[in-house]
Amino acid sequence: MTAAQTEILDMEQVEWPNAYLGLAEPGEVCVEVITPGWRATVAVNGQTYELRTDETGDVVRWHVAP
Repeated sequence: MTAAQTEILDMEQVEWPNAYLGLAEPGEVCVEVITPGWRATVAVNGQTYELRTDETGDVVRWHVAP
């Protein structure tokens, strides 16, 4: 993937409901704590994704946008 194929459509600060940024997978044990972070909507090769991070960017989760 190159920068030319990627476009940031939107970015906002959010408070996630848990340490896995609201995207815990089945079987994952997740701390239920408000986690400040960021939500970015990104287009990659015509597909839209939601990129979720914590405040520092240490935790990152991708989600196919609806």
